[in-house]
Amino acid sequence: MNYITIKKSLLFIAVFLTQIATTSLAQTEIVIGNSGKTAYSIYIDPSSSLSVKQAAADLKDYFNKVAGFSPNLIVSSKPPSEPFISLGSTSAWKAAGLDASAFSDDGFRMIAKGRNLFLFGPDTQTGKTNNLGGVSNGTSNAVYTFIEDYLGVTWLMPGDLGEDFKKVSKISIPSSLDRTETSPLNYRVLPMGNSRDSLLEEWNRRMKLGKVAAVQHAHAWAQTIPPSAFEKHPEWFAEIGGKPLPPAGRYKFETTNQELVNAYAEVIKETFRKNPDLRWYSLSPSDGGGWSESKSSTALLEKDPHGALSRTKLVLKFYNDIAKIVRKEFPDHKLGGYIYSSYLYPPEAGIPKLEPNLALVVATSNSYGYQLYRPSVQQDWDKLMRSWGESAKKDGFDVYYYDLPTVLVQPYGNILPPGPDILNYTFDRVKDYGFKGAYFSGGSSWLNSGAGNYTTAKLEWKPGQNAHELLKTYYTKAYGAQAASYMEKLYALLDNEYRKFYIAHPKANYNMTQDHYKEIYGANYKELEEYYMQALTSPKEPKQQKRLELFGQIFSLMQWNLRTVGALPANFKSPLTLSDDQIDRLIFKDSFSVLPRSNDAELLSSYNVILEPPLAVANNPNVQSIPARGKTSILLYVPKTGEVRIDEKRWDGKAEFVHYSLFDEEGKKMQAGSMAEGRIISFAGQQGKTYMLHIPSRDALFELNIHGAAAAYKSNTSDGGMRMVAGSMKAERLPLYFYVPAHIKDFSITLNTLNAIADVISPDGRVMGQLNNENVAASRLAVTSKDIKEGFWQINVHKFNGTCTLTLDNELPQWFSIDPAQPLKIITKQ
Repeated sequence: MNYITIKKSLLFIAVFLTQIATTSLAQTEIVIGNSGKTAYSIYIDPSSSLSVKQAAADLKDYFNKVAGFSPNLIVSSKPPSEPFISLGSTSAWKAAGLDASAFSDDGFRMIAKGRNLFLFGPDTQTGKTNNLGGVSNGTSNAVYTFIEDYLGVTWLMPGDLGEDFKKVSKISIPSSLDRTETSPLNYRVLPMGNSRDSLLEEWNRRMKLGKVAAVQHAHAWAQTIPPSAFEKHPEWFAEIGGKPLPPAGRYKFETTNQELVNAYAEVIKETFRKNPDLRWYSLSPSDGGGWSESKSSTALLEKDPHGALSRTKLVLKFYNDIAKIVRKEFPDHKLGGYIYSSYLYPPEAGIPKLEPNLALVVATSNSYGYQLYRPSVQQDWDKLMRSWGESAKKDGFDVYYYDLPTVLVQPYGNILPPGPDILNYTFDRVKDYGFKGAYFSGGSSWLNSGAGNYTTAKLEWKPGQNAHELLKTYYTKAYGAQAASYMEKLYALLDNEYRKFYIAHPKANYNMTQDHYKEIYGANYKELEEYYMQALTSPKEPKQQKRLELFGQIFSLMQWNLRTVGALPANFKSPLTLSDDQIDRLIFKDSFSVLPRSNDAELLSSYNVILEPPLAVANNPNVQSIPARGKTSILLYVPKTGEVRIDEKRWDGKAEFVHYSLFDEEGKKMQAGSMAEGRIISFAGQQGKTYMLHIPSRDALFELNIHGAAAAYKSNTSDGGMRMVAGSMKAERLPLYFYVPAHIKDFSITLNTLNAIADVISPDGRVMGQLNNENVAASRLAVTSKDIKEGFWQINVHKFNGTCTLTLDNELPQWFSIDPAQPLKIITKQ
C-alpha cells in the first residue's frame, strides 16, 4: 500500500469517526436554546394551579436571564407545535401516557420524550387542600429543580441579591433524561419571619419548602378555652394550693377533668364542621409552668431519666382522651400535639398505644441553641428521638420534629455559626427514625444566618446530604472562590468556639448571655474581622462584593454592642467601627433585614386617639415612666408642636442588641436606632399627631422618661400581657390608667406572678378590689355590670421584688396611660 492510499484511508476513518461522534452527541443531548434563540415553548393548561403558573413564569424568566432566550408561554387545553416543555397536567402529558398518581406528597418527575420535555408532579388546585389539609406543589418542585440543576441557578437568600448564576450561550439536557424525586418529609418548614413576606414566600417556593401536611402544633389551650370560661367553670383550670388558678398569660387546665376534655373536643369538632378544608387542630399545652397540682394530676407524674418531674403520662392521656372523641366524627382528621419540656421523655412503662389520628411533634428542647455540641446531649437526643420514632412506626401514629438547634433567640447584631455537624447529626436521624416532617427554626436575620438558612432548607428537601459540602457551595457562590476560603475559616472559628463554649458551660441554652459575648465574640473579634477583611478585599463579582459589604453591617453592629456591654474596650477601633449616629443610620436603612421588622408599623391607622381632660386622682406619685420588660409598643400623642424627647434611663439589656423604630400615623418609619442607658430619642412632634415607638426586645429591662408627648403603653405586646419590673419602681405604687367604653357590660383583669399586688379603682374613686398574689401565682378580678362605669379606671401596682404581668380583658382597649394629667382614650376604629 503506497503513501497516498494510506493517507486517503486515514482521512476516511477520521471523517467516519467525526460523523459517529456528531451523531452520538445529537442522540445524547437535546438543545433547548442556543445563541439567544429557541424553538421551544412552555406549555401549561388553563386549569393549572397558581404554583404551576408561578413556576412557568419563573422558568421563562430564567431562560432569558441565563441564556438570553425567552420561550413563548402558552396557556391552552391543546398541545402547541413541537418542541415544547409541558408543565403539570396537560393534554400532551396525558397523550404521552404519563401519570402523577404514583408520586407521594409533592414529588415529581422530569422526562424527555422525543424532543419534548415534561415536568410534573401532584398539584393541589388553587384554593383547595389535599387529604392532609395542605398543598402539593409537585410540578413547581420539578421546575425549580430543573432551573437549579440545568440552568445553574442558586437561590442563596430572598430577592435579586440572593440569586446566583452564570450566563451561558446554550441550554441542553440529556436526551435520556428521566428523573424522579420525592422528599421523605411532607412537612418542610423553616420559619424565619424577618424577610419581606413576598420575597420570603418566593424563596421558600424555589427551595421546595412546603406543607403537604398542614400540621398544627402551636400552643393552643388559650385559643381553645378562653379565660372567660373561668367564671362558669373554674374547675376546668389548674388547681394550685387546693384552688383553681385564675387564667393569666400562659394558663393551664385540669386535664383530668372529663368536662374540660369534652369541651375541648367539642371546640375542635365545631371548628372542623365550620371549616371543611381544615384537617388539623392542635392539642399542645400552653408554654411555661403553672401545671395543676390536683391529686388526679399528680397521680400521673413520674421522673424522667435525669430525675426531673415528667408529665408525659399526664399529657398523653389528655391527647388520647380528646383524640378518641374527635375520631368518632372525624376519623380522617389529625390532632397535633407537642412532646416537649416536662413532657418530652417517654413514660417509664413505655409509650402507650395512641390513637391513629394523633400526630406528635417532638420538640427536643434539650437541644435548642447549639446544645447538641455536647456529646451527652447528642446521646440523650438520639435515644429520645429513636424511642418516639420507633413507637410511631409500630403503633401507626405520625411523628414530626421541631427544633432550633443552630439559632439563638437574641441573634441580632451577632454572626451565628451554621453548625454543620449539628445539621448532619439531626437530619440523618430524622430521616432514619421515620419522622414525617420538620419544623426547623432558621435565623431571622439573613446576613448573620444566611448560610445556615440555605443549608437547612436544602436538608429539609433531601436529608442525608453533607452540610459541610452544602456550605462550601454557599460560600463559593455567595462570596466568590477566593473570598470563600476566608469566610469558611470565619465560620469554622465560630463553630469551634461555640462547641468549646457549650461544653464548658453545661447550663448554657438558646439565650444569648454576657458569657457568649466575652468568651466567643470578644475574645475572637480581631481574628473574625481579619478573616472578613481578607474576604472583602479578594477579587469577586459585583453581586458577591455587595453581599460581603452588607455582611460587614453585622460586624459593625456586633462591634458596637461588644463595646457597649464591655466585651471589647470602649475605645476599640477598627475599619468597621461606627459611631452611635452611624449605627442609628444603619439601623434606619436596614437594607437587608439585619434586624427584626416591626409588626406594629400600621397600628396607628386602626385607632381613634383622643387626649382627655386631666383625671381627678388623689395621693398618687408623679409617674412619668414604667420599668418595662421585653417587647414594648408606646403610642405618643403630641398636644403641642415641639420636640419630643425620650430619655433612656434604667437599663439592663439582658445580652440583647436592643433597638427601636419610630413610626408616624401613616405607618411610615421616621427614625430608628440602637438603645443603651443614657441615650436619647428625640424628634419634632406635630400638634395633634400620633406616633408609635416600637421596641422589639425579648427580655431587656428599660425605663423611658417621655417629654413633650402623652404616652400610652400597649398592654398585650406579649402573650401574657404587659410586663413590668415592679422591683425597679421608684415609688411604692405605680398607677396605670385604662379606659372602659360605655358598651362594656363586664370585664376582668388578671395579675400574674407570685407576691404581686395591685389595687383596682373605678372612675369615681371606689376601690373595686385587690389583685393579691401573696399566696398564689395569679389572681383575677371580675367587674360585673352593676359596678361598671365608663371612663378611666386605675390600677395601682405595689412595689415588690420581681417582674409582674398585667392582662386586660380582650374586650377592653389594650392601652395603659401613665400620666393622669394627659390620659389617652384610644378606641379601635370600626
